[in-house]
Amino acid sequence: MEDLAEKKARAAEKWAYYRESNPKKRKRLSDHTFAFCIDDIGAGWEYVHFELDGKTVSSFRISYIGPDVRAFVECVTALKEKDFEEFVFLDEPGEHHVLLSRRQEKIYVELPGMEDGFFLRYDVFAEKILESINYEKP
Repeated sequence: MEDLAEKKARAAEKWAYYRESNPKKRKRLSDHTFAFCIDDIGAGWEYVHFELDGKTVSSFRISYIGPDVRAFVECVTALKEKDFEEFVFLDEPGEHHVLLSRRQEKIYVELPGMEDGFFLRYDVFAEKILESINYEKP
């Protein structure tokens, strides 16, 4: 299993690729629509869906015993002051790791089940996450 340093190094490689790309390619890499949806499936369980460009790219069940969606919102909001976060949703059995790496106004996101991550404007990502649970903007 990867340690945190390896995950940060992988994110740094993605950022290097992004930076080295020409402006047209950077726009293509980060110009996405994004949605985050939550379904309450009862008894403390929720199902979360991440959508990119109108397609579900990652979805999984999360347990009532671990960090909830509100904790994820706090993690995303904390990225205003940080450049890297790993958030772990618990399932039974197992875990779902979400990697978030921010550089200025952009964010790089890796989700469970995705072969590769994606870039997006941080404000768009944060707004959609906040909207999902009717949080007020910070």
